Amino acid sequence: MPFFRHARLAALLLPAALLAQHPAGMTGPALAAEPLQIDAVLTEIRASNPQLRGARTRVDAARERIPQAKAWDDPRVGVDLERTNRRLLSYNDAEWMVSQTLPTAGKIARRKQVASAEITVAEATVRQIELDLE
Repeated sequence: MPFFRHARLAALLLPAALLAQHPAGMTGPALAAEPLQIDAVLTEIRASNPQLRGARTRVDAARERIPQAKAWDDPRVGVDLERTNRRLLSYNDAEWMVSQTLPTAGKIARRKQVASAEITVAEATVRQIELDLE
């Protein structure tokens, strides 16, 4: 019977020991006045998750590619100098060149479709991460 006497004593002293760790007026996580709200916790997780922030940054980057996809290639300008001596500013003939690549056969429309598809994929990745966090 001495075992039961010690067990009974321990059962009586354990709550007193736990209360002594948190004096009156001080609240710890176990003694919080308000319970956690699931919406607030999910909002905090979404705001501070590095994977989610990175995925949202990739969505923004994909959206910025649309104007680039619709643009023509840059024009090129060049000059070809023919010299007979070694002086830098002395030349006999100069040929100037200007060129512009013209998009044909719906190339710009296809580039725009690809950029739009990249946005869709990036947004789906964001949604997948959000679902994984819930």
